[in-house]
Amino acid sequence: MTKEDLIKENIRLNGIICELKSELASNPPKTREDKIKLAILDEAPYSCWACDRNFNIIVWAGNCEKMYNISAKEAIGKNYLDLFVDEYERTQSEMDCLRIIDKNYRQVNFLAGDKKQNGGTVTVLTNCFRVYDEETKDYLQAEVGLDMGFDVDTLLSNYRTWHALMMEQVERNKKLLEYEKRDLVDQIKQHFKKEEDEICDAEKCNLRWAEESKEIGGDFAKKSREEVISRSDALKGELKKRKNSLLDQVSSATKLEDLDSIKDEVRGL
Repeated sequence: MTKEDLIKENIRLNGIICELKSELASNPPKTREDKIKLAILDEAPYSCWACDRNFNIIVWAGNCEKMYNISAKEAIGKNYLDLFVDEYERTQSEMDCLRIIDKNYRQVNFLAGDKKQNGGTVTVLTNCFRVYDEETKDYLQAEVGLDMGFDVDTLLSNYRTWHALMMEQVERNKKLLEYEKRDLVDQIKQHFKKEEDEICDAEKCNLRWAEESKEIGGDFAKKSREEVISRSDALKGELKKRKNSLLDQVSSATKLEDLDSIKDEVRGL
């Protein structure tokens, strides 16, 4: 299973946890099944907390203590914005919280970079939704979150490093491709120059023979000369067509692999 598959599976499980928590919040556990569901929530590797419209935490359960290094005693009654939300995300988080409570907005699979009590950071895939509190007769914001196991800043730094290395390799490949193309163009031109020279030498030789044929007959010599020139021009035309076809293929090549078949053809000339 790939990392992407694991993330998708975690998202699916996260959704199941959300629905279970929402159901249990509005229906306190009475049956054996309800109690087992709560036990599953307590053991699942998800943070599970809720706050009121004043942003004060009233539930701190699941994997919260381990994820944030903050005990329930330290968290209950505290403003969650001050407790673990990054300062750059607090204003938006405050607005989202009130939207969730007042308008039943659901925040699905949001990637947050939260703070730990020890000064570290944790990247959490969160789902936020509202639940009803029977005691206060008001709605709360509830959140379940999965620790993604990486730090966003480190991830971005690694990505930038990888991207820079990739771009360097791309530039090297471009330069190598241009070098290979120039070398192949030179080979093609040299080969066809040699063939063209051979055609021209043969043409000169045949034209001399045609001139010498004047003793046999002027008309015969004239016809022979015309045939030599026509045959020579046809060969040169065909040669030029083959050369230009190969040069066009080299020019349009975008990868080193594209040149392999052209090299094989040039070697077979």
